[in-house]
Amino acid sequence: MKGKCHSRKTYFHLEGGFTMRPWCRGWDLNPHPAKRDSVLNTARIPFRHLGLLNLRSIKQIITGSYLCVPRPSFLYTPIMQIRLDSFLSKYGTCSRRKAKNLINDGSVMVNGEMAENVIKIDELKDIVAVNGKQININKFTFRYIMLNKPVNILSTTKDDRGRKTILDIVKVFEKIYPVGRLDYNSSGLILLTNDGDFALKISHPRYHVSKKYIVKVEENLTDAQLDRMRNGVNIYDVITSPCEINKLNDKTFEITLHQGIKRQIREMCKSVNLTVSSLQRIAIGGLELGDLKPGEFRDLTEEELIWCTGEDSNLRPTA
Repeated sequence: MKGKCHSRKTYFHLEGGFTMRPWCRGWDLNPHPAKRDSVLNTARIPFRHLGLLNLRSIKQIITGSYLCVPRPSFLYTPIMQIRLDSFLSKYGTCSRRKAKNLINDGSVMVNGEMAENVIKIDELKDIVAVNGKQININKFTFRYIMLNKPVNILSTTKDDRGRKTILDIVKVFEKIYPVGRLDYNSSGLILLTNDGDFALKISHPRYHVSKKYIVKVEENLTDAQLDRMRNGVNIYDVITSPCEINKLNDKTFEITLHQGIKRQIREMCKSVNLTVSSLQRIAIGGLELGDLKPGEFRDLTEEELIWCTGEDSNLRPTA
């Protein structure tokens, strides 16, 4: 068992992918989402009793197999409550924003009764249905897919004008959606999933997940132009955050962004009189495109999922 300090909280990582985090009342034992399909329970243990348990006992408590014997009296009753909109997003029904609209429209039922507002539910006990169709979490399979998006493909699920989208390339049984966006005339790495929590950690600004691109321009680059973009330029009446830029040749550079403004790189180049001829995203945080060819996709590996679900400090929210 080893400890790491992140944002004044200490995280202890156990073998098997489980994590213990100190809270005000005790230790909250949670599995990494990459391992959660096998987890049936969550237990909370006060600090004073932590030394009474070995790794095997802790795993038994987390997986629920400990329930076959009398449970220690010092364990709190597991509570698996979650907001209804978060539940719908987590299990791939829609985004949280759209979930609130479904609830307001009366399309969501909880235990046979119409949900009138965003309530908290027990995801292991309560029965939730959307438009008459029950969400069965026991049969739900999470998918985490990396795609090398070609140019002239929309990073959306559908298009009213009939243009080709990434779902015309990535055809899987599960109902997936893109994490973030990548411009129509840009190419490279984009993620797709049906896990709302995963999508939030990758795309929300508070997690500061970096994105790396290879940019080719029509003009010859100057050091002054690159320095201006490194330090921040004015686009849409906003000064961009400082970024890392490495010059690769006279017309090509590598840039790493820590924020996400619409068409940010193209507008940054435009502000210093550069015209982008091609733009490719090659990395999102610790995830690299590698040798994946345009139009090809694959599932993330277990090691990549561990990074995406919080093992790396870049995915811990900031205040």
